[in-house]
Amino acid sequence: MRSRSTLRHSLTLSAAATALVALALTGGTAVVRAQQAPPATAAPAVAATVPSLDAANPLNGKPAPAFTLPDQNDKMVSLADLKGKWVVLAFYPADMTSGCTLQNKSYSAKKDAFAAKNAVVFTVSTQGTDSKREFCSKEGLTHTLLSDVGAKVSRAYGTVKDGGREYASRWTFYIAPDGTVAGVDTKVRVATAAEDSLAILDALSAKKGGAAAAAASTAAAAPATVELGKPVGDFTLPDTVSGKTVSLADLSKDKKATVIVFVSTQCPVSNDYNERMAQIAAQYGAKGVQFVGINANKGEAPTEIAAHARQNDFTFPVLKDANNAIADRFEAQVTPEAYIIDGKGNLVFHGAIDNSRDATKAQQKYLVTALDEILAGKDVTVQPRRAFGCTIKRAVRN
Repeated sequence: MRSRSTLRHSLTLSAAATALVALALTGGTAVVRAQQAPPATAAPAVAATVPSLDAANPLNGKPAPAFTLPDQNDKMVSLADLKGKWVVLAFYPADMTSGCTLQNKSYSAKKDAFAAKNAVVFTVSTQGTDSKREFCSKEGLTHTLLSDVGAKVSRAYGTVKDGGREYASRWTFYIAPDGTVAGVDTKVRVATAAEDSLAILDALSAKKGGAAAAAASTAAAAPATVELGKPVGDFTLPDTVSGKTVSLADLSKDKKATVIVFVSTQCPVSNDYNERMAQIAAQYGAKGVQFVGINANKGEAPTEIAAHARQNDFTFPVLKDANNAIADRFEAQVTPEAYIIDGKGNLVFHGAIDNSRDATKAQQKYLVTALDEILAGKDVTVQPRRAFGCTIKRAVRN
Protein backbone atom coordinates (compact mmCIF):
# COMPACT_ATOMS: atom_id res chain seq x y z
CA MET A 1 0.00 0.00 0.00
CA ARG A 2 1.35 3.43 -0.88
CA SER A 3 1.58 6.06 1.83
CA ARG A 4 -0.73 9.07 1.74
CA SER A 5 2.16 11.39 0.90
CA THR A 6 3.22 9.14 -2.00
CA LEU A 7 -0.39 8.97 -3.22
CA ARG A 8 -0.75 12.76 -3.08
CA HIS A 9 2.57 13.17 -4.90
CA SER A 10 1.59 10.77 -7.70
CA LEU A 11 -1.82 12.36 -8.16
CA THR A 12 -0.29 15.85 -8.24
CA LEU A 13 2.27 14.72 -10.84
CA SER A 14 -0.55 13.13 -12.87
CA ALA A 15 -2.53 16.37 -12.81
CA ALA A 16 0.55 18.35 -13.78
CA ALA A 17 1.32 15.97 -16.64
CA THR A 18 -2.24 16.24 -17.92
CA ALA A 19 -2.00 20.03 -17.86
CA LEU A 20 1.30 19.95 -19.81
CA VAL A 21 -0.21 17.67 -22.46
CA ALA A 22 -3.22 19.99 -22.74
CA LEU A 23 -0.91 22.98 -23.14
CA ALA A 24 1.03 21.26 -25.86
CA LEU A 25 -2.07 20.22 -27.77
CA THR A 26 -3.71 23.64 -27.61
CA GLY A 27 -0.72 25.76 -28.46
CA GLY A 28 -0.17 27.04 -24.94
CA THR A 29 -3.80 27.58 -23.86
CA ALA A 30 -4.71 25.44 -20.87
CA VAL A 31 -8.07 23.66 -21.23
CA VAL A 32 -9.60 20.65 -19.54
CA ARG A 33 -11.69 19.53 -22.50
CA ALA A 34 -11.51 20.67 -26.09
CA GLN A 35 -13.88 23.62 -26.47
CA GLN A 36 -14.35 26.08 -29.30
CA ALA A 37 -13.30 29.59 -28.33
CA PRO A 38 -16.26 32.03 -28.13
CA PRO A 39 -16.42 34.94 -30.52
CA ALA A 40 -14.41 37.99 -29.45
CA THR A 41 -17.61 39.92 -28.80
CA ALA A 42 -19.16 37.25 -26.58
CA ALA A 43 -19.17 37.45 -22.79
CA PRO A 44 -17.06 34.84 -20.96
CA ALA A 45 -18.99 31.58 -20.61
CA VAL A 46 -19.01 29.27 -17.60
CA ALA A 47 -19.90 25.60 -18.22
CA ALA A 48 -21.39 26.61 -21.57
CA THR A 49 -22.19 23.03 -22.53
CA VAL A 50 -23.52 20.11 -20.55
CA PRO A 51 -20.72 17.52 -20.19
CA SER A 52 -21.36 14.27 -22.00
CA LEU A 53 -22.23 11.29 -19.83
CA ASP A 54 -21.13 7.67 -20.01
CA ALA A 55 -24.01 6.09 -21.91
CA ALA A 56 -22.42 2.64 -21.68
CA ASN A 57 -22.10 2.53 -17.89
CA PRO A 58 -23.82 -0.68 -16.69
CA LEU A 59 -25.56 1.12 -13.80
CA ASN A 60 -27.54 3.45 -16.08
CA GLY A 61 -31.27 3.03 -15.48
CA LYS A 62 -30.75 0.54 -12.66
CA PRO A 63 -31.40 0.97 -8.92
CA ALA A 64 -28.41 2.71 -7.37
CA PRO A 65 -26.37 0.42 -5.08
CA ALA A 66 -27.41 1.00 -1.48
CA PHE A 67 -24.96 2.56 0.93
CA THR A 68 -24.65 3.72 4.52
CA LEU A 69 -21.42 5.61 5.21
CA PRO A 70 -20.10 7.97 7.91
CA ASP A 71 -19.57 11.64 7.08
CA GLN A 72 -16.85 13.96 8.35
CA ASN A 73 -18.71 14.27 11.66
CA ASP A 74 -19.14 10.48 12.03
CA LYS A 75 -22.85 10.80 11.28
CA MET A 76 -24.20 7.92 9.20
CA VAL A 77 -25.74 8.79 5.83
CA SER A 78 -27.97 6.27 4.04
CA LEU A 79 -29.21 6.38 0.46
CA ALA A 80 -32.46 4.76 1.61
CA ASP A 81 -33.33 7.95 3.52
CA LEU A 82 -32.99 10.13 0.42
CA LYS A 83 -35.86 8.89 -1.77
CA GLY A 84 -37.62 11.82 -3.38
CA LYS A 85 -34.40 13.81 -3.86
CA TRP A 86 -31.74 13.94 -6.53
CA VAL A 87 -28.45 12.62 -5.18
CA VAL A 88 -25.12 13.67 -6.67
CA LEU A 89 -22.58 11.05 -5.56
CA ALA A 90 -19.12 12.24 -6.55
CA PHE A 91 -16.23 9.80 -6.01
CA TYR A 92 -12.71 11.24 -5.87
CA PRO A 93 -9.25 9.70 -5.29
CA ALA A 94 -7.87 11.28 -2.10
CA ASP A 95 -8.29 14.04 0.47
CA MET A 96 -6.02 17.09 0.35
CA THR A 97 -4.64 16.55 -3.14
CA SER A 98 -4.75 19.42 -5.62
CA GLY A 99 -7.42 18.21 -8.04
CA CYS A 100 -9.62 16.78 -5.27
CA THR A 101 -9.37 20.07 -3.38
CA LEU A 102 -10.63 22.01 -6.40
CA GLN A 103 -13.48 19.54 -6.90
CA ASN A 104 -14.60 19.62 -3.27
CA LYS A 105 -14.32 23.40 -2.92
CA SER A 106 -16.46 23.72 -6.03
CA TYR A 107 -19.26 21.70 -4.40
CA SER A 108 -19.09 23.59 -1.10
CA ALA A 109 -19.39 26.90 -2.94
CA LYS A 110 -22.56 25.77 -4.73
CA LYS A 111 -24.23 23.81 -1.92
CA ASP A 112 -27.30 26.08 -1.77
CA ALA A 113 -27.80 25.88 -5.54
CA PHE A 114 -28.17 22.10 -5.26
CA ALA A 115 -30.67 22.41 -2.41
CA ALA A 116 -32.78 24.70 -4.61
CA LYS A 117 -32.98 21.87 -7.16
CA ASN A 118 -34.15 19.28 -4.59
CA ALA A 119 -30.67 17.74 -4.72
CA VAL A 120 -28.02 16.74 -2.19
CA VAL A 121 -24.30 16.34 -2.89
CA PHE A 122 -21.95 13.81 -1.33
CA THR A 123 -18.28 13.49 -2.22
CA VAL A 124 -16.76 10.11 -1.45
CA SER A 125 -13.23 8.76 -1.06
CA THR A 126 -11.63 5.79 0.69
CA GLN A 127 -9.90 7.78 3.45
CA GLY A 128 -11.23 7.75 7.02
CA THR A 129 -13.32 10.31 8.88
CA ASP A 130 -10.27 11.82 10.62
CA SER A 131 -8.85 12.65 7.20
CA LYS A 132 -12.19 14.10 6.16
CA ARG A 133 -12.31 16.38 9.20
CA GLU A 134 -8.78 17.59 8.53
CA PHE A 135 -9.63 18.20 4.88
CA CYS A 136 -12.75 20.20 5.79
CA SER A 137 -10.91 22.25 8.40
CA LYS A 138 -7.99 23.01 6.11
CA GLU A 139 -10.03 23.96 3.04
CA GLY A 140 -13.22 25.34 4.62
CA LEU A 141 -15.45 22.64 3.11
CA THR A 142 -19.10 22.80 4.16
CA HIS A 143 -20.82 20.09 2.11
CA THR A 144 -21.00 16.43 3.18
CA LEU A 145 -17.96 14.20 2.62
CA LEU A 146 -18.37 10.44 3.05
CA SER A 147 -15.75 7.93 4.15
CA ASP A 148 -15.62 4.61 2.29
CA VAL A 149 -12.81 2.86 4.15
CA GLY A 150 -12.32 -0.55 2.58
CA ALA A 151 -13.82 0.74 -0.70
CA LYS A 152 -16.93 -1.46 -0.47
CA VAL A 153 -19.25 1.22 -1.88
CA SER A 154 -16.67 2.41 -4.39
CA ARG A 155 -16.45 -1.13 -5.74
CA ALA A 156 -20.25 -1.44 -5.87
CA TYR A 157 -20.30 1.61 -8.15
CA GLY A 158 -17.42 0.28 -10.24
CA THR A 159 -14.95 3.06 -9.37
CA VAL A 160 -12.50 0.63 -7.72
CA LYS A 161 -11.72 -2.70 -9.32
CA ASP A 162 -10.95 -5.80 -7.28
CA GLY A 163 -7.20 -6.35 -7.14
CA GLY A 164 -6.56 -2.88 -8.47
CA ARG A 165 -5.67 0.44 -6.93
CA GLU A 166 -7.04 1.33 -3.52
CA TYR A 167 -8.51 4.73 -4.32
CA ALA A 168 -11.63 5.56 -6.32
CA SER A 169 -11.75 6.90 -9.85
CA ARG A 170 -13.11 10.41 -10.24
CA TRP A 171 -16.61 9.47 -11.34
CA THR A 172 -19.89 11.20 -10.47
CA PHE A 173 -23.24 9.39 -10.32
CA TYR A 174 -26.61 11.14 -10.64
CA ILE A 175 -29.31 9.26 -8.74
CA ALA A 176 -32.90 10.23 -9.55
CA PRO A 177 -35.61 10.73 -6.91
CA ASP A 178 -36.93 7.22 -7.67
CA GLY A 179 -33.56 5.71 -6.66
CA THR A 180 -32.33 4.78 -10.14
CA VAL A 181 -29.06 5.90 -11.72
CA ALA A 182 -29.97 8.58 -14.25
CA GLY A 183 -26.45 9.33 -15.47
CA VAL A 184 -22.72 8.82 -14.88
CA ASP A 185 -19.94 11.33 -15.58
CA THR A 186 -16.57 9.58 -15.93
CA LYS A 187 -14.72 12.65 -17.24
CA VAL A 188 -15.14 15.07 -14.35
CA ARG A 189 -13.69 18.56 -14.67
CA VAL A 190 -12.42 19.42 -11.19
CA ALA A 191 -12.44 23.21 -11.49
CA THR A 192 -16.07 23.36 -12.65
CA ALA A 193 -17.36 20.18 -11.01
CA ALA A 194 -20.32 21.84 -9.27
CA GLU A 195 -21.31 24.00 -12.25
CA ASP A 196 -21.18 20.93 -14.49
CA SER A 197 -23.26 18.92 -12.01
CA LEU A 198 -25.92 21.63 -11.83
CA ALA A 199 -26.13 21.70 -15.64
CA ILE A 200 -26.35 17.91 -15.76
CA LEU A 201 -29.11 17.92 -13.13
CA ASP A 202 -31.10 20.41 -15.18
CA ALA A 203 -30.75 18.25 -18.28
CA LEU A 204 -31.64 15.02 -16.49
CA SER A 205 -34.59 16.61 -14.64
CA ALA A 206 -35.95 18.01 -17.90
CA LYS A 207 -35.61 14.60 -19.53
CA LYS A 208 -37.48 12.81 -16.75
CA GLY A 209 -40.03 15.61 -16.33
CA GLY A 210 -40.57 15.81 -20.07
CA ALA A 211 -41.27 12.10 -20.27
CA ALA A 212 -43.80 12.35 -17.44
CA ALA A 213 -45.43 15.43 -18.96
CA ALA A 214 -45.60 13.77 -22.36
CA ALA A 215 -47.27 10.72 -20.85
CA ALA A 216 -49.72 12.92 -18.99
CA SER A 217 -50.48 14.97 -22.07
CA THR A 218 -51.02 11.85 -24.17
CA ALA A 219 -53.39 10.43 -21.59
CA ALA A 220 -55.16 13.76 -21.27
CA ALA A 221 -55.90 13.87 -24.97
CA ALA A 222 -58.60 11.21 -24.64
CA PRO A 223 -60.92 12.22 -23.17
CA ALA A 224 -60.22 15.98 -23.27
CA THR A 225 -62.37 16.42 -20.16
CA VAL A 226 -63.97 13.87 -17.89
CA GLU A 227 -67.73 13.53 -17.54
CA LEU A 228 -69.94 11.87 -14.96
CA GLY A 229 -70.87 8.35 -15.94
CA LYS A 230 -68.07 8.03 -18.51
CA PRO A 231 -64.57 6.49 -18.43
CA VAL A 232 -61.84 8.71 -17.03
CA GLY A 233 -58.90 7.11 -18.84
CA ASP A 234 -55.36 6.83 -17.59
CA PHE A 235 -52.77 9.48 -16.73
CA THR A 236 -49.27 9.57 -15.29
CA LEU A 237 -47.83 12.01 -12.74
CA PRO A 238 -44.87 12.09 -10.33
CA ASP A 239 -45.56 11.20 -6.69
CA THR A 240 -43.93 13.85 -4.52
CA VAL A 241 -43.59 11.53 -1.52
CA SER A 242 -41.95 8.47 -3.10
CA GLY A 243 -40.29 10.29 -5.99
CA LYS A 244 -41.66 7.72 -8.41
CA THR A 245 -43.79 8.36 -11.48
CA VAL A 246 -47.14 6.60 -11.09
CA SER A 247 -50.18 6.01 -13.26
CA LEU A 248 -53.85 6.09 -12.35
CA ALA A 249 -54.21 2.62 -13.85
CA ASP A 250 -51.62 1.17 -11.47
CA LEU A 251 -53.01 2.98 -8.44
CA SER A 252 -56.58 1.88 -9.24
CA LYS A 253 -55.77 -1.72 -10.12
CA ASP A 254 -58.04 -4.18 -8.25
CA LYS A 255 -59.62 -1.31 -6.24
CA LYS A 256 -63.35 -1.00 -5.66
CA ALA A 257 -63.13 2.76 -6.11
CA THR A 258 -60.54 5.53 -6.39
CA VAL A 259 -60.91 8.93 -4.77
CA ILE A 260 -59.05 11.88 -6.30
CA VAL A 261 -58.87 15.14 -4.36
CA PHE A 262 -57.16 18.28 -5.62
CA VAL A 263 -55.30 19.69 -2.62
CA SER A 264 -53.02 22.54 -1.60
CA THR A 265 -50.29 23.06 0.99
CA GLN A 266 -51.14 26.75 1.47
CA CYS A 267 -54.90 27.05 1.03
CA PRO A 268 -56.55 27.42 4.47
CA VAL A 269 -59.71 25.68 3.30
CA SER A 270 -57.79 22.68 1.98
CA ASN A 271 -55.77 22.56 5.19
CA ASP A 272 -58.98 22.52 7.24
CA TYR A 273 -59.71 19.19 5.55
CA ASN A 274 -56.28 17.59 6.12
CA GLU A 275 -57.35 15.54 9.12
CA ARG A 276 -60.61 14.48 7.47
CA MET A 277 -58.83 13.42 4.29
CA ALA A 278 -56.31 11.38 6.28
CA GLN A 279 -59.11 9.70 8.22
CA ILE A 280 -61.20 8.89 5.15
CA ALA A 281 -58.15 7.51 3.33
CA ALA A 282 -57.27 5.25 6.25
CA GLN A 283 -60.83 4.09 6.93
CA TYR A 284 -61.78 3.33 3.33
CA GLY A 285 -58.33 2.16 2.27
CA ALA A 286 -58.97 -0.89 4.43
CA LYS A 287 -62.14 -1.47 2.40
CA GLY A 288 -60.47 -1.47 -1.02
CA VAL A 289 -60.64 2.23 -1.87
CA GLN A 290 -57.57 4.06 -3.22
CA PHE A 291 -57.14 7.69 -2.16
CA VAL A 292 -55.02 10.04 -4.33
CA GLY A 293 -54.13 13.69 -3.79
CA ILE A 294 -53.17 15.96 -6.71
CA ASN A 295 -51.50 19.34 -6.28
CA ALA A 296 -51.82 21.60 -9.35
CA ASN A 297 -50.77 24.92 -7.78
CA LYS A 298 -47.84 26.48 -9.64
CA GLY A 299 -46.28 27.99 -6.50
CA GLU A 300 -46.16 24.78 -4.45
CA ALA A 301 -42.97 22.80 -5.07
CA PRO A 302 -42.72 18.99 -4.85
CA THR A 303 -40.50 19.17 -1.75
CA GLU A 304 -43.04 21.40 0.00
CA ILE A 305 -45.87 19.06 -0.99
CA ALA A 306 -44.01 15.98 0.29
CA ALA A 307 -43.20 17.67 3.61
CA HIS A 308 -46.84 18.76 3.97
CA ALA A 309 -48.03 15.19 3.32
CA ARG A 310 -45.73 13.77 5.99
CA GLN A 311 -46.65 16.47 8.47
CA ASN A 312 -50.34 15.67 8.08
CA ASP A 313 -49.92 11.87 8.14
CA PHE A 314 -51.19 11.37 4.60
CA THR A 315 -50.81 7.67 3.84
CA PHE A 316 -51.79 8.18 0.19
CA PRO A 317 -49.75 9.47 -2.76
CA VAL A 318 -49.82 13.20 -3.47
CA LEU A 319 -49.04 13.80 -7.14
CA LYS A 320 -47.72 16.98 -8.75
CA ASP A 321 -49.63 18.25 -11.80
CA ALA A 322 -47.01 20.82 -12.82
CA ASN A 323 -48.55 21.88 -16.13
CA ASN A 324 -52.21 21.53 -14.97
CA ALA A 325 -52.95 18.94 -17.67
CA ILE A 326 -54.90 16.77 -15.23
CA ALA A 327 -56.60 19.68 -13.42
CA ASP A 328 -57.78 20.89 -16.83
CA ARG A 329 -58.92 17.42 -17.80
CA PHE A 330 -61.00 17.13 -14.60
CA GLU A 331 -62.01 20.80 -14.85
CA ALA A 332 -60.94 21.22 -11.24
CA GLN A 333 -61.21 24.80 -9.99
CA VAL A 334 -60.60 24.83 -6.23
CA THR A 335 -58.92 23.00 -3.37
CA PRO A 336 -60.23 20.75 -2.00
CA GLU A 337 -62.28 19.32 -4.89
CA ALA A 338 -63.20 15.63 -4.86
CA TYR A 339 -63.89 12.96 -7.49
CA ILE A 340 -64.72 9.24 -7.29
CA ILE A 341 -63.92 6.73 -10.01
CA ASP A 342 -65.69 3.39 -9.65
CA GLY A 343 -64.13 -0.03 -10.15
CA LYS A 344 -65.01 0.07 -13.85
CA GLY A 345 -63.08 3.29 -14.40
CA ASN A 346 -66.12 5.57 -14.69
CA LEU A 347 -66.48 8.94 -12.95
CA VAL A 348 -69.40 8.67 -10.52
CA PHE A 349 -68.90 11.62 -8.15
CA HIS A 350 -67.67 15.22 -8.39
CA GLY A 351 -68.08 17.89 -5.76
CA ALA A 352 -67.37 18.92 -2.18
CA ILE A 353 -66.18 16.49 0.48
CA ASP A 354 -68.90 17.68 2.86
CA ASN A 355 -70.87 20.86 3.57
CA SER A 356 -68.57 22.73 5.98
CA ARG A 357 -64.87 23.52 6.37
CA ASP A 358 -65.54 23.29 10.12
CA ALA A 359 -65.54 19.55 10.83
CA THR A 360 -67.86 19.96 13.84
CA LYS A 361 -70.53 21.51 11.60
CA ALA A 362 -70.25 19.07 8.69
CA GLN A 363 -73.59 17.29 8.69
CA GLN A 364 -73.80 16.29 5.03
CA LYS A 365 -70.88 13.98 4.25
CA TYR A 366 -71.14 13.72 0.49
CA LEU A 367 -67.92 11.84 -0.24
CA VAL A 368 -68.34 9.24 2.49
CA THR A 369 -72.00 8.66 1.57
CA ALA A 370 -71.06 8.06 -2.07
CA LEU A 371 -68.32 5.61 -1.06
CA ASP A 372 -70.73 3.70 1.16
CA GLU A 373 -73.16 3.38 -1.76
CA ILE A 374 -70.43 2.07 -4.06
CA LEU A 375 -69.22 -0.47 -1.49
CA ALA A 376 -72.79 -1.63 -1.01
CA GLY A 377 -73.06 -2.32 -4.74
CA LYS A 378 -75.47 0.54 -5.33
CA ASP A 379 -75.50 3.43 -7.78
CA VAL A 380 -74.29 6.75 -6.41
CA THR A 381 -77.35 8.86 -5.66
CA VAL A 382 -75.89 11.54 -3.38
CA GLN A 383 -76.01 15.03 -4.89
CA PRO A 384 -73.04 16.96 -3.51
CA ARG A 385 -72.80 20.71 -3.39
CA ARG A 386 -70.32 22.38 -5.68
CA ALA A 387 -66.77 22.23 -4.33
CA PHE A 388 -65.64 25.31 -2.39
CA GLY A 389 -62.17 26.50 -1.40
CA CYS A 390 -59.18 28.35 -2.83
CA THR A 391 -58.81 28.79 -6.58
CA ILE A 392 -56.14 26.56 -8.15
CA LYS A 393 -53.22 28.78 -9.20
CA ARG A 394 -52.52 27.47 -12.68
CA ALA A 395 -49.20 27.66 -14.50
CA VAL A 396 -48.92 30.21 -17.30
CA ARG A 397 -48.58 28.50 -20.67
CA ASN A 398 -46.94 29.93 -23.76
